[in-house]
Amino acid sequence: MLFHAVFGKRKVLARKPKPWRINLLLELAYQGWITIKPKILAKFEATCKDVEYRILIDLLDNVIPATLDVYAVLFRSGSFNEYVEPVFRIWTFALHWNRKNYNKALLVFLSDIFYWQEKEHPILEVVKMFLVNFNDYFVENFHSKIRANKSSDDSVDTIIKQACVLEVDLMFLLTGYSTSVPPSQGLCDDCFESLSEKGDSTVLICSHGFHWHCYNKMEYGCRHCEQYYKNGIYKNVYLFLKRLEKGANNITEEDGIEESQESEETEEDTEEHEFIQERDERDVLKLQNALEDVDKW
Repeated sequence: MLFHAVFGKRKVLARKPKPWRINLLLELAYQGWITIKPKILAKFEATCKDVEYRILIDLLDNVIPATLDVYAVLFRSGSFNEYVEPVFRIWTFALHWNRKNYNKALLVFLSDIFYWQEKEHPILEVVKMFLVNFNDYFVENFHSKIRANKSSDDSVDTIIKQACVLEVDLMFLLTGYSTSVPPSQGLCDDCFESLSEKGDSTVLICSHGFHWHCYNKMEYGCRHCEQYYKNGIYKNVYLFLKRLEKGANNITEEDGIEESQESEETEEDTEEHEFIQERDERDVLKLQNALEDVDKW
């Protein structure tokens, strides 16, 4: 409906719309949400944990803004320092939605960034200067599961009915439902006593709700979801490292390497390290020059 309202009733929505169309529609939806948000929040009150309501709030207040920040604003404007934080947020979506490979690839990117910062590696400056020239991923929308369960002959009403009867999976619920402590309807998720209707309690974007004094005790953070994300980082980093280490170690004693012996650095070693460093700097310079000429490709 939003697509036809913007581009005309006779226009056909492509299976893979161009990124600028996606960004425009998301921006219009988000700005419309900002307009009506105060009235909606007042109607449902701060302690409402209705699943459908909380999912829509998560979509409009969390997912869409992060997507718009990463793809339409920060990446395309080359704002590297502001880009890193939303990348971590996008990773939390990949973890929650159980997106294979995406839940590892983004952690690899962040690991590289932090490693380059620690080592003061020149490649980091290249990424910062030419961020916009690196390829990015297209937005993946919530309707992918619906699209997989419909045919080209289905009517609008049929698609809506199919969407309502799809099997519920934890990945489609809010983050809180994937933790070891799912949200409790009407109760504080710390002390498990009743949430009062007004004044001293709140429900977070993850759907966990707390009394303000319980939230204060938790240092103003949802520890249930924090532990879920920490476990996700440990698990995916471990699986990625296992994949890198897969296979037998073919280095033997015949290669002249003994694991128990620590050799001192010789003059030849120092010269080799300097050569490798100079080679790396030349490679970075070549990459930088190539990126400067990217518009001429």
